[in-house]
Amino acid sequence: MRFYNKIFIFTLELMGISSMVFARSIPQHTIILKLQWAEQQAMQYNPSVQAARQQFRIIEDQIPQAISPQDPTLMVDQQNELNSPLNWNSGSNQMWMVSEHFHFPGESFAQQHVLDIREKQMREILQLTRDQVILRTRIAFWNFYLIQRLWRIWIKVRPILNSLNLQLQSTVLKGQAVNFKNIQAQLELVQMANRYFHIQEKFKSTQIQLSAQLNLPYSTSYRLNYKIPMKRLDRSFSQEIQAALKQSPLLQIAKDQIREENSKKTVEWLKHFPNFSVRVYGVRNISNTGFQNFGVRVGMSLPIFFLLHQDWQSRAIEAQWRMAQAQLQKTKNTLMTQLAMDWERFQSANRLFKFYESGHFRTQVHEAWQASWIAYQNDQLPLKKLIQNFRTYLKMLTLYYQAKVRLEKLWAQVEYDTGNS
Repeated sequence: MRFYNKIFIFTLELMGISSMVFARSIPQHTIILKLQWAEQQAMQYNPSVQAARQQFRIIEDQIPQAISPQDPTLMVDQQNELNSPLNWNSGSNQMWMVSEHFHFPGESFAQQHVLDIREKQMREILQLTRDQVILRTRIAFWNFYLIQRLWRIWIKVRPILNSLNLQLQSTVLKGQAVNFKNIQAQLELVQMANRYFHIQEKFKSTQIQLSAQLNLPYSTSYRLNYKIPMKRLDRSFSQEIQAALKQSPLLQIAKDQIREENSKKTVEWLKHFPNFSVRVYGVRNISNTGFQNFGVRVGMSLPIFFLLHQDWQSRAIEAQWRMAQAQLQKTKNTLMTQLAMDWERFQSANRLFKFYESGHFRTQVHEAWQASWIAYQNDQLPLKKLIQNFRTYLKMLTLYYQAKVRLEKLWAQVEYDTGNS
């Protein structure tokens, strides 16, 4: 028994030291954390959103290039006599020419239409990235909320742990025999002390996870305003399905892909028509003082087709269009399956939390623990039973806050599925 006592005394001493060190390690300047502020911070500064925003701007800059003409080319030529050095003052003829190539009318606008669809698709991808970041931020926020709540509970009950340990040691000093019940009670206290350390370490890790989503220094400290309103719209499952089908970025991206593949058919069809070129040139003989012969040439290039190659290319484009249609149906099926699973879990978590709230669960847990403590002081409850009740007391409080956080995280997932983030 002395061996277990030494372990637990050492554990409690570490608890006292670690709590003081932990308090000193928290920076003096902390952020008062609110969920709405965290979402705005993540949407503006999260690296994933910034990368998606730059990708969207790349597509925007490519649209004017589709309808603008190609860069003109300049050619300067000189015909030299045999065995004459290559320089501007020797040779018989000199020539310059500026040429410009034009696609068949309508091809540039068809290509612009493809890029317009791609721009819309990138806008949906940007929105999807924002929704994903908002979801991760909300999950990180509620994880931090849970751990800080549990940390505050364990800070308050640490003196009770010390008191129970002293009470358990006094039973040994009174000469009570060593038995498995005493050992079990001692181990339960050690497990609760270990839980204290685990929450302290978890507290630091959740702060780092939250800072990563907000793109803030990892040493940033947060303090919560615990009066967080739980706002949820009263919607049915059928309404959630309609919302997802109407505004989910995943479905919009798949629909835009079908439109893009369909527009590519038009672009490929217009490539079968001729292209045009305009050339302006000037020629002079070396014996003359300046360019005297000027001219304009208008040319047309006709593509020569290999029919089998064109058939393969047309079938490939048609296959890509059909693949985009299948991908849309696949995305829809996956989204509906995920929404149904998330909605089922959300309803289950909602019923459980309503049970906790309707019966004033936390008040009853506190009253039950106070009654156990009073019964022990009046010699109506043995110490080992008191330790078990204390462990149950901590477990019940933990379950309450876990139920609350799980409900909020599942609601965030439902909002993500329906595109309402």
